[in-house]
Amino acid sequence: MKFPPLRQGEFGTRTNRFSAVVAIKNENRLVYVPNTGRLNELLRPGAHCFLSYQSSISRKTDHDLVLVSLDYSIQEAHESNSNLVCIDSRISPLLVWESVWAGSLSEFQGYQSGLKEVKFGGSRLDLEFNRFDKRLYVEVKSVNLVRDRIALFPDAPTSRGCRQLKTLVEAIQRGNRAAIVFVVQRSDAEMFSVNHVQDPDFALMLRWAMNQGVEVFAYKCQVTFNDIWITNRIPVDSKLN
Repeated sequence: MKFPPLRQGEFGTRTNRFSAVVAIKNENRLVYVPNTGRLNELLRPGAHCFLSYQSSISRKTDHDLVLVSLDYSIQEAHESNSNLVCIDSRISPLLVWESVWAGSLSEFQGYQSGLKEVKFGGSRLDLEFNRFDKRLYVEVKSVNLVRDRIALFPDAPTSRGCRQLKTLVEAIQRGNRAAIVFVVQRSDAEMFSVNHVQDPDFALMLRWAMNQGVEVFAYKCQVTFNDIWITNRIPVDSKLN
């Protein structure tokens, strides 16, 4: 997936879940943060970030925060793409969608058609794929937090995530296939695990859903200043089984 042209900025402070102050060319601007996670390890004062310009009379902000560098040195950020993290959570479902139709995810091959943002039960799920009389429902989660090479989700409690897991189980009970996919939007993760400390309820719900037949997959990405793509599947912590 290609990014639009990105502008460089210096992170200042987060004002609420969806906005932050970023200095762009030494001018403080209010920008949109397309991620409801806390992102405390990434959105540090002085962190170098990269934004897309979004012009609209209906918006209060004219930039979206897209990338954050793990280094304070802007030279290091430009020299090493491995230091970039994509924090735009809207991108993860699109990455899975593109990868499925490109045939690069062996776990999801052979499907003939699909839909985005589908309603099932009392929830809205990210993706639906169809093959003959079999449907696959997929919920995709964006992962930005990595500690000691382990990607962790969530980094904030998610009651919505628990409801979606229940919906995935309901889909299985109705004879469908269901999966939750964790897309790590950075390249330095070697394994995925649930963040028990941050949200023990989601951890319990995920283990229950797995026991009911919901499939769990995790993938990491390569991120550059120009684009992002899924590179490979990474193991899911065996303690979840």
